[in-house]
Amino acid sequence: IVGSFKDSIASLKEKGETGVLRTERDLSFRVVIIGSIALVLMVVVLPYIPGDSVIQKLFIGILMIIFGFFFVTVSSRIVGLVGTSNSPISGMTIATLMGTCLIFTSIGWSGKLYEPLALVVGGMICIAAANAGGTSQDLNRIPDWRHTPLPANCPFYRSHCFIGGDWFDCSNSGYTDTGDGSARN
Repeated sequence: IVGSFKDSIASLKEKGETGVLRTERDLSFRVVIIGSIALVLMVVVLPYIPGDSVIQKLFIGILMIIFGFFFVTVSSRIVGLVGTSNSPISGMTIATLMGTCLIFTSIGWSGKLYEPLALVVGGMICIAAANAGGTSQDLNRIPDWRHTPLPANCPFYRSHCFIGGDWFDCSNSGYTDTGDGSARN
């Protein structure tokens, strides 16, 4: 985890991707930072996220980013070792819930008012860890990167496709089919 974080910080200082093979190009850490900031802002702005104040929503957004950086990395590495079906996502979710509740009680946030806040953080980390594991597994299953002539078959472009697919799924998941051809939220 520490090595990955150091490499990510070092990539911020690099000016260009010259000399990097197409198959070794990855998503820029700047995109990750911008996406993380956008996620925190969405958590603060969305009315469906529990929380009475902007401070509460901002705090759970920051907790999502912190726990996400750790458990997404862990999930990706575990999937590389044991596969997606054996990834301990439930354990990472429980660890997130325990850490979130420990932080909440240490700052005096206890009671039924704060339970939904902790569940939102745990749920988001559960989804992030599952997506990270699935993405890592998918990237491992691509037949030999170096001999694939399609430019889209590299980590950089596939990461963009995953992001687009996730945004589409998230934007449409609130609607359910009622059976009579109409949808409701």
